[in-house]
Amino acid sequence: MDINMQQVEEQKKQLAQNMKSFLQSMKIVDNYHMILENIFDSHFKFDDSSVVIKNLGQHLTEVFKNEGFIIIDYMQYGDNLSLSEIGLDVGAYKQAMECITRIKYKYGFIIRELIKKNQVPFLINSVETNVNTGSNFHGIKISRVDEQYISGLVDAETMMNIISGLTVALKMVMEKGIYNYNDFTVKNYLNVTEEFKNNLNIIIKDSSEEIQKSIAAAKVD
Repeated sequence: MDINMQQVEEQKKQLAQNMKSFLQSMKIVDNYHMILENIFDSHFKFDDSSVVIKNLGQHLTEVFKNEGFIIIDYMQYGDNLSLSEIGLDVGAYKQAMECITRIKYKYGFIIRELIKKNQVPFLINSVETNVNTGSNFHGIKISRVDEQYISGLVDAETMMNIISGLTVALKMVMEKGIYNYNDFTVKNYLNVTEEFKNNLNIIIKDSSEEIQKSIAAAKVD
């Protein structure tokens, strides 16, 4: 196992241990499922985005007498843990885990974005393009999680150079860095790159055929 996979497995193991402790504390509280959902709904409805994570963690800690940031950490974790991975009886804790999973589907993405925004404000969040029909130059907008952005113009060759550079960097990140990803992201990336590869091969083939026709025509002349 390489160092990155080992770190991911250790992170998952620690998260499972923490979730076991939190679920055991949560289940002691009467109507815990209703209380848990109300806590999340209330803070996301009324708190400013700059303090919602802090307030949520403190509120969960106060109510369930355990570290509230455990469940927040789980909410931003890419995959779902099963009760067998956590080490708890399915029959006894199924309802509690289903409640947490519902909340994760509802708020997990928002929590990840808020944490990135607060902890790493310069993190690149999105890249948007505006393709101008019949033009060599197209708009590109690179945005950070703190809502700052830079925009400019690129042509097809420049875009290809940027993508090539990012692909090499991505390979290095997956070999040497620490990363989390979900299945949808990987499958979407593979589908898009495969479609692009096929389209590019068609363009190259058509271009080669046009060149050959031009050469043949020149010889005839």
